[in-house]
Amino acid sequence: MSEQSREKWSSLNKKLKKLIFLKLDIYGNVLKDYYLNGDISKIRNAEGLPSKLLFEYWLGSNHSEEHLKELYQEYLSSTVLSKDLQTTVHNFEKYSQFARYVDKSRKDTISPDGSAFFSGLEEKLCRVLLPQSLDDSTWVIGNRKPGRKSAMRTFEIIMSQLIELIYTNKENLIEHNILFNRMKYFESVLREGYYLIPNIWGYFVRRVYSILENKQEFHTLQVKLAENIENIFSQDDLPEKIKIDIQKARDGEWDD
Repeated sequence: MSEQSREKWSSLNKKLKKLIFLKLDIYGNVLKDYYLNGDISKIRNAEGLPSKLLFEYWLGSNHSEEHLKELYQEYLSSTVLSKDLQTTVHNFEKYSQFARYVDKSRKDTISPDGSAFFSGLEEKLCRVLLPQSLDDSTWVIGNRKPGRKSAMRTFEIIMSQLIELIYTNKENLIEHNILFNRMKYFESVLREGYYLIPNIWGYFVRRVYSILENKQEFHTLQVKLAENIENIFSQDDLPEKIKIDIQKARDGEWDD
């Protein structure tokens, strides 16, 4: 192994240790061998290894989006490999947008230096693996529009995640969180799953407009996110109930 390869593997191995779903003592050598030699059979034949597609793409040498789409279709069309897709989607989403991937100063962060955990591949993985809207029929887990109850729960989760992003100190913000690029998804979640959680909704809406009024005090990604949210809030065909609750929040009806 060259010194350069050794250093790259050492960096990747530190990240792999943070994946609590991965039994590195069992699969560490499999992943290392694949990374060094590119033999996909090492990944695909590793019994019990979760999220095979994620590792095959992330640790592989071809990081084009087209290649990822081809891998996705290959897994999707395979009776055996398709069973892996749900864990791939779940684990990628879990480690690329939730609380531990927002603030690099948190003790439980997976990216203490603020770098891209998945080597800068987050946006490509997001576009191919995750739904862009609630009724995206191409999503392997979805396949059909979820019911109202599911949409409400998703709305609650996404809003909580967005609150994490817009309230994090700009110096500590991890820039690679995929929620920065999922506004179409938030829009559909808002339309399909909105329900009033008074204090949280007020907390969220006021922060959005505070960012827009004091842009110089926030990270450029937080400003862009607030602008995107405000654009959604300003849509003429947004349900009237949501428009009313936005204005009530701005007027301070649900103060902290």
